[in-house]
Amino acid sequence: MGNDNRPFILTKGSFTSTGRYTAATAHTNNERSWSSLYFGLQSVLRSQMFGLPLSGTDVCGYKSSGDNLDEELCLRWYQLATFFPLARHSQDATGARTEPYMFKTYQTQVKKTMHDRMQYLRLLYTCMFETTDSGGTCLDPIEFRYAVSSDKFKSQLPDVTNSFLFAGSLLVSPIMNATNGATTFPAYFPAGNWVNMADWTVVQGKDYYVQLNVQDTVNVHLAPGALIPFQNNSNMALMTSADTIQAPITLIANRD
Repeated sequence: MGNDNRPFILTKGSFTSTGRYTAATAHTNNERSWSSLYFGLQSVLRSQMFGLPLSGTDVCGYKSSGDNLDEELCLRWYQLATFFPLARHSQDATGARTEPYMFKTYQTQVKKTMHDRMQYLRLLYTCMFETTDSGGTCLDPIEFRYAVSSDKFKSQLPDVTNSFLFAGSLLVSPIMNATNGATTFPAYFPAGNWVNMADWTVVQGKDYYVQLNVQDTVNVHLAPGALIPFQNNSNMALMTSADTIQAPITLIANRD
């Protein structure tokens, strides 16, 4: 194989030193349930620690739970996968179809979520290159980088483990439970001033939970002192990674 060609091996299983030989790990054959949504995040976080940074789950679950489609569950899965290095849709041949164009209630929100991912591709590619070149992780539990009081870990969701840090710069707060029509949900914030990437408002974190608005896309906040590359896609003009090459890049900084 020449220098311009590289093998891409996608594996569903792993063993000691798998990361040395495979490019990606898919946590597949997962159930379509709220608990599987949560455990999918934990699987991806573990893969980061195991030296398998390019990983992800089957968005909206692979195994059907019946003929009725829970659109909100699928929407929250797409929102969570905004920052998964490997974000793919896959499902078995039975049960309700989960392709976004089949949605009746949340189709617009899923479309916005897919375009939201394009805004952060430069940061994703940079982080993946750095982990490949020097080791490290792109997704981390909050407690890996910030001091979290022990009483903030709850016996039921939502708690600190709902959220994660991306590229050491972004606090991602996905919704892991059915909202049942609620317009806000609790999310943990470490101490410091965190900038909302959707509207530039500031959340003052105090090692406690803050009520966030339920948005069409996942809630993302820039960490104190962080600086990231960003490509605004609010008009949804960026459709492919090739489009991002021609689009301007903005540096966003949180001076705290």
